[in-house]
Amino acid sequence: MNQPLYFQWQNEFLLKTIYPLREVKLCDFLIYFAEIDIWQAYKDKTPAELGADIRAYHQTQAALVQQALQEYQIAKDYFLKPDVRADYVALLGDVDETELNKIHQLHAQFIQFLPSMRDVRKEKYFIGQFEPQWVERRAEIRRLIASKKRRIEELGADHPRRSQELTELDRMYSLSLRMVDEELIRLRKLIKALERIYDRKLQLFEAQENARRRKDQLIRKLPTYETNLRPLEAKYETLSAELERLKSPPDYRLAEQHFQETDPAALLGEHAEPRFLKRVVELRKAMLGEYSYAGNKPLALRNHLFNWQQFLKELEKEAATLEVNLRNAAPGWSRRAESEARLNALRQHLLVFLRSEIAQLTNFQAGLSAISRPQAEIEKEIKAKEQELQKVHQNLSVLCAERDALQKELAESEAILAIDETAWLSEYQPSGAITAKQIARAKVEEYRMSLEHKNSQELLEMVVERFLAEPERFPLWLQYMVIHFSGMRYRSAHGSWASPRDLLIRLHSAKMEKELQALSDEDIQKRCQARIEMYTTAHPNRPGLADAPEKTWKDKLALHLQGIKANGPKTRRAALLALTIDERRYELEQMSEEQALEEIERMKDTFPAWAWKEIVAVTPLRVNHVQDLNWEKLTPAEEAQKNAREYGELRAILGKWREENMGAWREEHARTHRLIVSRAVCNETAEHCQHLRGHHPPGGLTAKAPWYLKHERENKLPGQPRPYFVKPKKREDFTVGASILWLRFVSEEFSPWRVARPIATKDGDTLLDPQVIGKSDWKYTTTDMVKRTRTFLDAEKKQVTQEQWLRWIHEATVAAVGDTAEGPVVLTFETALPDDDPGLSSIGLFRIWLSNALYMGTEENYNGSFVGFVPEGDVPYAHLREMLDWNKILRREVMSPEAWQAYQEKYLPIR
Repeated sequence: MNQPLYFQWQNEFLLKTIYPLREVKLCDFLIYFAEIDIWQAYKDKTPAELGADIRAYHQTQAALVQQALQEYQIAKDYFLKPDVRADYVALLGDVDETELNKIHQLHAQFIQFLPSMRDVRKEKYFIGQFEPQWVERRAEIRRLIASKKRRIEELGADHPRRSQELTELDRMYSLSLRMVDEELIRLRKLIKALERIYDRKLQLFEAQENARRRKDQLIRKLPTYETNLRPLEAKYETLSAELERLKSPPDYRLAEQHFQETDPAALLGEHAEPRFLKRVVELRKAMLGEYSYAGNKPLALRNHLFNWQQFLKELEKEAATLEVNLRNAAPGWSRRAESEARLNALRQHLLVFLRSEIAQLTNFQAGLSAISRPQAEIEKEIKAKEQELQKVHQNLSVLCAERDALQKELAESEAILAIDETAWLSEYQPSGAITAKQIARAKVEEYRMSLEHKNSQELLEMVVERFLAEPERFPLWLQYMVIHFSGMRYRSAHGSWASPRDLLIRLHSAKMEKELQALSDEDIQKRCQARIEMYTTAHPNRPGLADAPEKTWKDKLALHLQGIKANGPKTRRAALLALTIDERRYELEQMSEEQALEEIERMKDTFPAWAWKEIVAVTPLRVNHVQDLNWEKLTPAEEAQKNAREYGELRAILGKWREENMGAWREEHARTHRLIVSRAVCNETAEHCQHLRGHHPPGGLTAKAPWYLKHERENKLPGQPRPYFVKPKKREDFTVGASILWLRFVSEEFSPWRVARPIATKDGDTLLDPQVIGKSDWKYTTTDMVKRTRTFLDAEKKQVTQEQWLRWIHEATVAAVGDTAEGPVVLTFETALPDDDPGLSSIGLFRIWLSNALYMGTEENYNGSFVGFVPEGDVPYAHLREMLDWNKILRREVMSPEAWQAYQEKYLPIR
């Protein structure tokens, strides 16, 4: 069996239309208080006490990293699909071809540009630029829908195009708008997903960009080291060989045999290059020719050794030049292949062969020299060679160390460049010691994510659980507002409620006036006599008004009876009409609202469809009678019916009823504290809060500051803290239940509900903060309001005078003050600001950083604020018992009758 509906947010259609951000604001309440509680639990813990939490933190962060990457890839992959027709057909059953084409154009841009974007900053900008475009597209669709609806309203009920227009309107709602909304939702999911991995992507991109630049530098630098190392290495090898020959002289006969018996062409084989071979042959011939007749053969060989070494230097210089040319040449250099071949021949064959020949010649010369040299001379040369070798070794070691360091750096750069982005983003990399703040932030994020997929009922269960766990922590007014107002739309409450009793009176008055008008004077006289008898005897139909104990009603009745006893027929007729109306009015005053609504429900069949819809829309009947999302708007058929001549009188009655009850919600809520409005703006929301605290402040923003100043000055209200009105300067100024009132300069000259009249607090603070104003070219004047002007030249060099007026712009009610891991906060119950995105504006709990709450803004963007407070007055506990009945709120048994009774006596006492 379905549970009855008690409150408007329990109706699925009202939930979607009156509470568009219900889940968001219920989540905000849970998260903001969780932030305070989590930080309170962790802020004083020592590292030793955080051990288990740190381990859990790492595990959670690793899972979050994986989840964030997965969400990003899913969101990104969607926009890289060229054709999403199947997706929308699966979602909506059909598509709007125009919108599908625009969606495909969007995806084409993603496909063209996104895959090649390595810089995440460009990616973020690229993706983000489309959000305002699709917000505007959604607004355009809404404008088209409004235009289409107006067109349909102008068409007659039997117009031949009416059916087609209605079909088109339905498709605009069910396809066009839904597709744009869905694409915008997906786009925002991608933006949010990218934001979660943005820092890690940027970290890798910057590391790889730095690595790429460094690699390029190293690739250019390392060959220089190689070039510089070769002569040193060659010299080191030469010196080492020479030293070895001095210590162990070679057998010169082997070298002599090599030069006399070997053929260079045979030794070089296929690598014999003609010019090189010719030069080698010539050097051999010259050396052997002089050796045969030289008197000092060692000296002759040394001279020829010099010639061979000079040839070696020529070839090494050629190789070095080729390396430099190849390194600096453009990719398409025509001589690249030729140069590479020559360099390869030099390095791999010719230089190797030539060094081998020089080594043989050196052995030849050293072997001969050792035979004739004194040992002392040899020892001396050995010592000199060792010193020279040591110096070369030192220079070589320095260069090798520098080269090795660069090669290591090159390897590191290449390793960074080889990192796969997906692998990098999926890997959790802790850095530094984990602090209590990090754990607190992670706990809050974990909690936030646990709420993401919960529906409004599940979130409501959690909210109620918090209230029941700590009933004294959350003021009753806050419990009421969170339950009944969280997620409600931002719009004036005016016109959202009209009195059911007043409707019954108006209907009765119209009926009686019409009935009495049809009677003759004689019939009126008879009715007057009958009424006199009812009031003067124990008549079975004696009206309730006859026994009214109130003096006001007694005086009215006496006047009416005097009138129906009068001699004049007009007087009797008027008095009889007034008496019957007051009888009905008195009868209705004795009724409960439920009885009045039941009476209207019994009349349902007497109303045409349009009238019943209008009555339901502005009374609590909507809770159980609204069955579709268009409950506030008449259909074209209903509009046509309403405008029919036969309903002229009813149309006038209902129009006057709604018009004269436009702002009646304020008095009614202050009297009954029931949920009667379906929307509210900032000051109206704050007034609801103060009604629940036992106060009835004036409406609008203009009167709020004087109201608080009056109570501070009179100091009559009981309770602590005492009433005050201050410019906030410290945390303690934000008492729970206080109103925060903000000021701003605007360009509209006058608004009676927002005008900021000059005032001064007890501390001497005025509306304008002297620390903020007076620092630019604005000129201020204060009369009955504050105005500022300035003159400047516009873009066309014309002198322009700008005028602005100071206005109260916003009001919020303090719900809590606390500390979080990010700093102290003031939690407020309020609406979004008037200039916020209408698609996102809502009522609920908001979080303000304490520093922002104390900030007065700049002169150009003045954001002055004041805080007013009065202690709780006569709290309406009896009414709150009805509105905070947890069994009705959750539509299940939360408490047994006995437990509920005990709870009421403790927390909702009727004094």
